[in-house]
Amino acid sequence: MKSMEKRIGYKAFYLQDGSLINLYGKVFMPGVVYKASKKIGYGVGQYGYHFASTPEDCLRYFDTYNKDVVVTMADIMGEAIIRNDEYNGYLELGSTDKIMISKVFSRDALISHFANNAVPFYRVERFVRDFKMTPDEFSMIYQCHQKTSLDKVYDYYQNGNKDAFSVSSLSKDKVYKL
Repeated sequence: MKSMEKRIGYKAFYLQDGSLINLYGKVFMPGVVYKASKKIGYGVGQYGYHFASTPEDCLRYFDTYNKDVVVTMADIMGEAIIRNDEYNGYLELGSTDKIMISKVFSRDALISHFANNAVPFYRVERFVRDFKMTPDEFSMIYQCHQKTSLDKVYDYYQNGNKDAFSVSSLSKDKVYKL
């Protein structure tokens, strides 16, 4: 789908010496309008400024476990190509020819956003999977989502416990009547 309407998107960057750096090493500055010089496309290896419609989805290609990553809000100001990657569970990923970083979220603001009952669980689950966080940060989020499997998601992705979802990890106290 192509769109020319102004919209809000989210974009992740590596944070290096206070600079926002994209996956290709380009430095971005908040408040500066960036315009593509070539025809845009969608997907890996395609030209354009990529963005997501939700903060957690912009983390898809970033190594948050080994590098400092920040999430920003961006004004999508030009032509945009927007696609859904339903197979992998990502909705409304896009590429645009004109973008401006309007806000850089602090780590606390990002954690607080997902420690909110109004954010659907499937989105919180993706955030916990893709964003390296401390046990205290996870605890803030988990307080709002205790009746879920979020603790297993955290244990699997953040702690590397490959048995987190195994049958043997289930409570042995549960008795099921047929």
